[in-house]
Amino acid sequence: MVKVASSNYPHIHFSCADLEQLHPDAFNKYDVAFMNSVMHWFQKPQETLKKIKYLLNPNGHLLVQTPLKSWCPQLETIIQQVFNCKEFIPFAEAYNNTWFHLTSDQAYQHFFQKFGFKVTKSQVVTTTTHVSGNEQIWDAFMSGPAQAFFAQNNYSCQLPKDYEHHFKKQFSRITEQNQIDQLNYNRLMMSLFL
Repeated sequence: MVKVASSNYPHIHFSCADLEQLHPDAFNKYDVAFMNSVMHWFQKPQETLKKIKYLLNPNGHLLVQTPLKSWCPQLETIIQQVFNCKEFIPFAEAYNNTWFHLTSDQAYQHFFQKFGFKVTKSQVVTTTTHVSGNEQIWDAFMSGPAQAFFAQNNYSCQLPKDYEHHFKKQFSRITEQNQIDQLNYNRLMMSLFL
């Protein structure tokens, strides 16, 4: 994303970095910060937001696109049905969801306002992706959610080496039974400033 933006707008400086790992003094001050579908991965969202605020110039803007807690009802249902299968119940019980998701537009507005941001625009947008076949649905799962559900550190038990294989097998069986032809993604788009 940064490479494309830099080639389209060579007169603007774009940066991509892991704010959770770096000290904010390692960066310049910015007029605009953009978080595209990353906020839910933050381990310490409050601390990370403080760093972003520190990095913004006075009257700086923060643009956010983030999934809501109900991020994709179809994928969430499939995952829950996999976890309800007898062989996966111990893993479901051992799973610790580390995602930072709030439930509504208002909850996110309140969260950002606590840190001194003013909301200029906030809108929930649902996008629909039409899918045909199990592989496209599996690819959608693998494009993001799988990073959480296959991460050993999100479980309080040891995952077997073939966990992903068995998960996919159940996932495909459930997908076939449910005859899913679309995925709806619930996202919040926000424009904020200091």
